Amino acid sequence: AGLFGAVKVIFWGVLLINIWLCILSIVAVQVIHPINLEVAAQGTYDGCERCPRAFSSVQSAILTFTQTLLAGDGWGQLSVPIIEQAPLTYFYFLIVLTTVGMAVVNLILAAIVEAAQQARIAGEREIVRLKEAQFEESKSSFLDICQKLDANQDGAISLDELKDGFNVNREFSNCMKAMDVTFDDLGAVYKMLDEDQDGSVNYKEFASQVHKMKNNDSHMMLFFIKHYTQKL
Repeated sequence: AGLFGAVKVIFWGVLLINIWLCILSIVAVQVIHPINLEVAAQGTYDGCERCPRAFSSVQSAILTFTQTLLAGDGWGQLSVPIIEQAPLTYFYFLIVLTTVGMAVVNLILAAIVEAAQQARIAGEREIVRLKEAQFEESKSSFLDICQKLDANQDGAISLDELKDGFNVNREFSNCMKAMDVTFDDLGAVYKMLDEDQDGSVNYKEFASQVHKMKNNDSHMMLFFIKHYTQKL
């Protein structure tokens, strides 16, 4: 995904650079080419067969800019004689050099940032997946603990079984203490989970709700707020 994202950024970046080069080349044909012919007529380009027609057409100008700017070949051979012939062209070549150079640098940075962004997203997804797997694993483990609290194996946990489990089952008591639930709080927790107030709570539902409380402090807080509000 990161490689695909970087390639997509590079594609659009190269496309935009080529569009900009086309615009610069149109200006070069209209403005720079006549000056370049004057320089060529003075014999400055002796030994360079292509120099006199470097800006003769948009295609030739794009090729010239690609050769001199991107490949770094013969920049001074063309630009310096033209600037000496017509000093104001200095500003044109400065704009060409800086804008294309900055575009290439930004293209590279954009590709790096895109690849890093895709890697970060993939990393976050992996973290979420691992947390979900860890959550399910710990939930299954806590379910086994709650099943052990069901002394008579009727599928439900009574308040007495819950209190006995707190005193006898160290894993369960440690889990409850980790949530700051003391022995005296067990009655409040049990009452909140026993919605029909029949004195029994399905151990699977109990395990599910307590595990949510364990992994979500706000959920735990809301449970206690609800309980003490009802008492008032």
